[in-house]
Amino acid sequence: MTADNLILLILAQAGGQLSGKTLLQKRAYFISKILNFQLGFKPHFYGPFSSEIENATGQCKYLILKERQAPFTVEGIQKAAGKLGWEISPEAVQKAVTFLTNSDLLAKAHS
Repeated sequence: MTADNLILLILAQAGGQLSGKTLLQKRAYFISKILNFQLGFKPHFYGPFSSEIENATGQCKYLILKERQAPFTVEGIQKAAGKLGWEISPEAVQKAVTFLTNSDLLAKAHS
């Protein structure tokens, strides 16, 4: 899984909205640790920071603004990913969204 896919999946789990990029970085950090993804996180002022996540966030924002709608369904995530040249199967999206939805860690991080 790439940073791009992870951003779309975190946004899908959060219903299309997050309260700032620090929360997004923290969620991405914990998920990457749990699933053993290497995304180049380093300590930063407000917690872990990954330039890969920062860049992917910018790409996702561009896509959403361009389409003027949030692609936060399984089909929408696949469509959005395809437009950016990313490959992600519906099964992988559903599995990740289910994992994120059922994760106590993310529920605690969101509150």
